[in-house]
Amino acid sequence: MFCPNCRKELPEGTKFCGGCGTPIAVSQAPAAPAQPVPASDFAEPVSPMSYEAPVAAPVKPAEKGADVKAILNNIKNTVVDTVKKIPSKYLKIGAAAVAVVLLIVLVSSLFGGEKAPNFALYMKDEEVYFTNLNGKAGKLVTDEEMENYRITMDGKKLFYIDGEGDLYYSKTSNFKKPVELDSKVSQFWVSENGKTVVYKTSSGALYTHNLKKEEKIAKYAGDVAVSPDGKIIYFMNDDGDYVCWKNGKEEEIDDRIDIEYISEDFKTIIYSDGKDIFLKKIGKEAKEIASDIAGTTGITADGTFYFWTYPEGDAGDYFDDKDLDGEMNFLCTLYYFNGSKAKKIANNVYVDTDLSTSNMNGEKVAIFYYQFGKVAEGDLDYEDLKDLWEDMDYEEAMIELLTDVSGKCTRYIGINGKAGKVKLEEEFSRLYLSSNGKTMYALVDVEDGEGTLMKASVSGNKVKTFKEVDSDVRAYDIEGFACAYASYGLNEIPDANFSDLFVYFKDVENDKGELFVNGESVADDVSVDGMLYNPGKKAIMFFTDAEEGEGTLNMYNGKKLTEVAQDVGRYTVHGDGDVIFTTDYDNGEYTLNLYTGKVKEIAKDVSDYVFTADGDILYRSDVKDGEGDLYLYTGKSKLIDDDVTNYTSGYYCNSAAAGW
Repeated sequence: MFCPNCRKELPEGTKFCGGCGTPIAVSQAPAAPAQPVPASDFAEPVSPMSYEAPVAAPVKPAEKGADVKAILNNIKNTVVDTVKKIPSKYLKIGAAAVAVVLLIVLVSSLFGGEKAPNFALYMKDEEVYFTNLNGKAGKLVTDEEMENYRITMDGKKLFYIDGEGDLYYSKTSNFKKPVELDSKVSQFWVSENGKTVVYKTSSGALYTHNLKKEEKIAKYAGDVAVSPDGKIIYFMNDDGDYVCWKNGKEEEIDDRIDIEYISEDFKTIIYSDGKDIFLKKIGKEAKEIASDIAGTTGITADGTFYFWTYPEGDAGDYFDDKDLDGEMNFLCTLYYFNGSKAKKIANNVYVDTDLSTSNMNGEKVAIFYYQFGKVAEGDLDYEDLKDLWEDMDYEEAMIELLTDVSGKCTRYIGINGKAGKVKLEEEFSRLYLSSNGKTMYALVDVEDGEGTLMKASVSGNKVKTFKEVDSDVRAYDIEGFACAYASYGLNEIPDANFSDLFVYFKDVENDKGELFVNGESVADDVSVDGMLYNPGKKAIMFFTDAEEGEGTLNMYNGKKLTEVAQDVGRYTVHGDGDVIFTTDYDNGEYTLNLYTGKVKEIAKDVSDYVFTADGDILYRSDVKDGEGDLYLYTGKSKLIDDDVTNYTSGYYCNSAAAGW
């Protein structure tokens, strides 16, 4: 599996990316929107060394969605502390190649719409410097080892832990008088206005500090979530109980729970005890949303979601001649929670977890389900099930048996609590819904791994008639809607930058194949790895004819195919649509180019580069023995400093390499 943000390859079951800290969804239902936890680590300067590990294509949906327990555990993990301690020792520079080391910078909690600060940190002579990218040399921050940095969103304060575990802050206008806040600090959070710091010590004690004095919150804290203003904190104490701390007062929530959701203002949470789901507002008693939960979708930014509950009795009660253990999850009751109360949608429901939706941007939640007629206890015959089971899998056999016995099987798509019939007679293996909820694709009649791709438009809660798009399409070669895996900067992609480009491949061999978009053939010999969505251009970018780490870089917006450049090794996309890419790789250096609609060469002998928040470019050139000249490109290049060993800007960008 791969991280949807930075594309780092991860072990199966990973909860957070080890490269950038992004929470990894485990459900194919719409993922819970990112909670206000500390932002992920910044992307490192791109080095040609990354050719050895080509960036992967967007994550393919799992063949089966996760069960409710896995979903709830994943959602819980989006609100726990994700700050990772950065190694204090810097990598040595080998004789064979130049190794670029990243100074990872952690910033305060963010929500969509915030503008990333435009700054950079770099290291020279084992000293750290700060620059606000005004074209001048940076200011010395410290000559000591530093770990776990954060810059406030206005760029005016820098917080950091030094090599001894001491927590400091400095105004970025004057680093000569750093203020020590506490010692033996392991991790910390900074409020958006930079006036409050919440931190944990190495012993696990939790404190808040207003930059004048500290206040102890708890002698031990496990999982921690801090509001953007730093005034509300949820944490697990040493007894395993979750506690809400607000302005000096504690309120116990419950013990042995998983927090699924925290509202943007931090005043409302939704949590589960493993069986039941509760809504809790600060200062009020928890209200049970549902009990005996069978499953749930992710939760939107407004706290809306679907859930379904088991019927009474177990599966064996519905068969007249067989004692079967386990729940009867094919006859559940489906509900929609609108943020304040639950509404029953349907009885006798089987929720298909293979519904695959794109990133709904925290605004919509969708679900696909079957509804059967009434089935009473003892109505089913186990021998009938076994006969069906010989020719099909258990799920298909149960659906057919329940259809025959109840006399009804209707397929529905639910969007934001409204249900519409899905007029599709063929057996499908997967559904895909666009980010705006207006387009749906289905892969049907899959045999030997290949099936027919169908498409239908969706209006409100009505799914129109499906029409065939293509045949002989493999489920594994479907990438889905391109914008589903787009994430740039510190924000989600605005709705205006989404597109309905539906991407899949055919005839894939050796990680190359024929690329199709919306059912139309776009190009041959396309690398499956190395495809990115460009939100500024509403287009996908990809390599063709890639060999030995270089290929032709292309862009397709659904109407026009554009060749950007040939012999490209790696490219990086900024959220505004600009692209920087490398050519002419030679012994650790290459030529750096910018594409804004036309190609412009930026510099030669470049070893690494990053975008800044404003779309300018930082890069190092003429690197020798690990030290090089650091430049800022704003239409022309200007030297910031020399003998720079590593650096970072405060902005995320998606990058991809051609691979070998």
